[in-house]
Amino acid sequence: MNSKSIAKARRALPLVLGGVKTVAATSHRVGRIRGRSQASQSRPPRVAVFLAGSGAGVAAEYLFDPSHGKRRRHVLRDGIQARLRGSARALGRKARYARGKAVGVAADATPPGRDSSELNDPALAAKVESELFRPKGSPKGTVDVNVEDRVVYLRGEVSSREQREELIERAQAVDGVARAESLLHLPGEPAPAHP
Repeated sequence: MNSKSIAKARRALPLVLGGVKTVAATSHRVGRIRGRSQASQSRPPRVAVFLAGSGAGVAAEYLFDPSHGKRRRHVLRDGIQARLRGSARALGRKARYARGKAVGVAADATPPGRDSSELNDPALAAKVESELFRPKGSPKGTVDVNVEDRVVYLRGEVSSREQREELIERAQAVDGVARAESLLHLPGEPAPAHP
């Protein structure tokens, strides 16, 4: 501080102190009017006000120091920006974790295996065989299942016309089958020729 600013501060000091005395006297009168307990509850303690003002003054002196203030302000700004970036990265990690958990729950909820549209012909033939020959009494040893371009061909011997119709209907109902062709025959009949 130069000598001119010191002189100004000395001249202003009595005015400031007089203002503080006036405020204190008014506050005292208000306290008497309202009652001491109510007045003491409405204003903050003097120590807290003193500490807050001192802290603000120290922070202002630290940040606006003519020789190092600019550097300190920049360091403070960079620190705040670094914390914000770190918080953004942490939020991104948490979001990716939550997204991974959601994908895992969805994967657990879907049944295992492939979609029927993804099955090749041998895999589709195995699926049709498992559906046709699951019930007890199925003609497992006398009927063959072949698949070509999602068309199921049933070959072999069955015991009745009803069994033949049932096998064709059940083969047609399997997911992924385009259509089912019967090359089945009854006992004693010749086998039909492949079209």
